[in-house]
Amino acid sequence: MAKRFKKSVHSDAPRSQRQLRVGELLRQKLSEVFSRGDVSGTNLDTRLVTVTEVRVSPDLKKATAFVVPLLQMTETLSKRKRSTVANSAADLTEELNRHAGALRIKMGDGLHLKYVPSLSFKSDDSFDNAAMMDNLLAREEVQRDLSNSQLNQQESASNNSEISSMLPEAESEPTNEA
Repeated sequence: MAKRFKKSVHSDAPRSQRQLRVGELLRQKLSEVFSRGDVSGTNLDTRLVTVTEVRVSPDLKKATAFVVPLLQMTETLSKRKRSTVANSAADLTEELNRHAGALRIKMGDGLHLKYVPSLSFKSDDSFDNAAMMDNLLAREEVQRDLSNSQLNQQESASNNSEISSMLPEAESEPTNEA
């Protein structure tokens, strides 16, 4: 039987349709708050933040938002810049967690929920993981292996077609055995 839901960060139970819908609503609201710069008196109004996902607990009272500084989403970064971005991502999540209460109040204005979930922020590593996979796939050894496997598949396909053309076709007349 196929699984219908995704696993939740808050528990081992799969996420329900309501959790997914509320998570997407919270992500949109957080993005609006960051784009308007509503959190004044902090360093957050000058930083560009991307909210990639919001995961909500089954009781809809806790939410974990995965964020990335916009600078980190650039495709190619030198090693020096990567360490700076890693520091800025850690600083960003620390600062967001400090101001989570103010963000919760700003978000609660347009939400039609009984409770506005308490927020926690984590740095999203999926872009780093994707870049690492791209670098691995671009390596010379992997490209050589991929081209060899494609050649082997083409050879086996041509061999199969040659063998099938050599085989006699089955007779269509029924045989009478007594």
